[in-house]
Amino acid sequence: MRFYLQKQKRRAYKTIKVKWKNLITDRAGFTLIELLIALILSVVIVGAVYATFNSQQKSFSLTNQKVDMQQEGRAAMNLMMRDIRMAGSRIPKTKAMVITNSSTGPDQISVLYADPDFLSGFVIKSAATGSSSSITVETQNGGAFEPNIKYYRKNIILVKKDGSCSVIRKITAASGTGTQRAFTLTNSPASTVFGDSQADVSATYTDQYAYIVSAITYSISSSTLYVNTNTGGTNQPLSENTDDLQIAYLDKNGSWYCYDSSHTSAPTTIADIRAARINIITRTAIADPDFTGQRPSLEDHAAGGSDHYRRRVLTSMIKIRNMGF
Repeated sequence: MRFYLQKQKRRAYKTIKVKWKNLITDRAGFTLIELLIALILSVVIVGAVYATFNSQQKSFSLTNQKVDMQQEGRAAMNLMMRDIRMAGSRIPKTKAMVITNSSTGPDQISVLYADPDFLSGFVIKSAATGSSSSITVETQNGGAFEPNIKYYRKNIILVKKDGSCSVIRKITAASGTGTQRAFTLTNSPASTVFGDSQADVSATYTDQYAYIVSAITYSISSSTLYVNTNTGGTNQPLSENTDDLQIAYLDKNGSWYCYDSSHTSAPTTIADIRAARINIITRTAIADPDFTGQRPSLEDHAAGGSDHYRRRVLTSMIKIRNMGF
């Protein structure tokens, strides 16, 4: 009996020793299959997180581009509306606008009107023709003069009271005090844009009228809408990522011009124009490879080819309030 107990004791001791040794020395780990499963799950989770982040980032960027596109287009549209609405103010209506219509590209328009800051205008008190190097003026109706520096580089139009002749010049200097001012004049780019004729240049403007004028040209080049004040400077970018500018015109007889492929001729009698429909196409700054679209057809300009830009069409109808008088 004693021997049996000792034998059992040794066996138990040996079992405990083996288990303790296994506990100390054995380092059980993940199997290869378990590692592969864990790796695959990690890749799936990280991929899902990245896809969600990328989708949100793309949506955020696209939203910002759409907002910028809308804001730039609306700002440009508001400026064009203001200028076109003023066309013909205090000047011969035949020089109110110069229209360049294209059925294969963007349109261009130049508008001329008395500057709102100088609406009172002047009476020319010196002997003057359309080519005079200087004129002396006084304000109409006793209006006040602005500081001389404010007239520098402004365009001025000399107008016969009966509207038969007018010539556009540029002021290079202003001097004098009291009730009269002397303006030094030079040729203006606007005189070419708005078509001063030899008869305009040769006409006598003594005791006739003169107005400080705004002479603005809107055009598109390389998907950018430009504005030019026609004082000798270069085109200034107004709205980038602008694909098209199309303008249709309504005359006093109710006839429309430049509005479809069968009506591509611009109105020949500028003085008869009463309204204009302005259309601007803006696009996103960055192409979206997941989107396919095209520049839509607009007025008499056919649609463009397929690309990856998103676009918006802005349209406004303008009554040209000075042309009916």
